[in-house]
Amino acid sequence: MSSNTYVSKVRQYLSRQGWETTTTQVQEGVVLFKGTRADSEPNTCAGLVVTAPEPTTTTTHLEYLVKTCRENQINNVLLSHTVGISNDARRAADNYDVEVIDSDQLGGTSGGLDQGSLSSDTQPPTQPSSGPQGVSDILSQSSTQRRLVNGVGIFAVAGIGFGLTSTFSARLLLDGSAFGQLLGVTLILFVLAVMLFSGPVFGVITGLLAARDISKTRESMITAAATGTIGYVVMTVLGAVITLTFLPSSDSGETSEPEPNGQEAGGSELQLLEVGELVVPLVVMAIPVGIVAAGVVYVRHR
Repeated sequence: MSSNTYVSKVRQYLSRQGWETTTTQVQEGVVLFKGTRADSEPNTCAGLVVTAPEPTTTTTHLEYLVKTCRENQINNVLLSHTVGISNDARRAADNYDVEVIDSDQLGGTSGGLDQGSLSSDTQPPTQPSSGPQGVSDILSQSSTQRRLVNGVGIFAVAGIGFGLTSTFSARLLLDGSAFGQLLGVTLILFVLAVMLFSGPVFGVITGLLAARDISKTRESMITAAATGTIGYVVMTVLGAVITLTFLPSSDSGETSEPEPNGQEAGGSELQLLEVGELVVPLVVMAIPVGIVAAGVVYVRHR
C-alpha cells in the first residue's frame, strides 16, 4: 500500500466518526493531520501517520507529535503506521496517552477510534468532561504510582550514597587523635549538609523528568511535586540512618556509661530517636522541593 493510499485510508477512518481533517507533509513518509468536528466533544484531534521509507516509528516521532499538540492545545492524539513501532516509542505512546492505530484496525469494525477511544482514552485523565480529577485521583492511578516508586527510588539511592560517603569518610579519618576526630566530624557534617540543601537540585531533576514523561501539565505537576516531597524525606532519613548506624566509635575501647537503673544506654535506640525527631523538620524542608519540581514542569510546558 502506497503512503498516499494509507493516509487516505486513515482520513476515511476518521471521517466515519465525524472528523474533518487536513494533512501536512512533515517529511517523506511522515504526515501530520489535524481534525475538527463541531457537533460533539472533543472537537479537535491531531495525529501522525508514519509510512515507508521510514524504517520504524520512534520516540522522535512521538516527541514531535506531542510538542505539536501542546502548542495547539490539542489533547486527542493519534498515531498510525505501516512500518511498526519500537518498544521505546510504544512506551512513550502509553505515557503520553497517544492512541496507536495500525493498518489492521482501519477497517472500521472494531477497536480504535470507531469505538470512541480518541474522544475518551486519549483525553487526559486530568481533564474529563465532568471536571478535573482531584489530586488523590491522579495519585491513585497505577501509572502515577509507578512513576512515584521509580522517582522515590532514585532519591533513596542518593540517600544511601550520602550515608555511605559520610560513614566511609569517618572511618578513614577517625583515628583516635583529636585532629582526626575533628576532621572526621567536620566532614560528616559537611556531607549531611550537602544532602539537606541539595533538595532544590533534586527537585529540578524530578521536574524535568516528569515534564518529559507526562504531557498533561496538571498531572505532571502533581506527580513531580509528590515525588520530590516524598523522595526528599526518604533520601535524608536514609542518609542520616546509615550515617548514625555505621558511625565508628571515637573511643571503641570504652563501654557506654550505665543508666541510673543499671542498664546501658542503647546506642541504636538513641540514634533512631534522634532521626525520629528530625522527621517533622524534614517534611517542612521537603515542601520547597515539591514546589520546585512542580514549577519546573510548569515552565517546561508553557
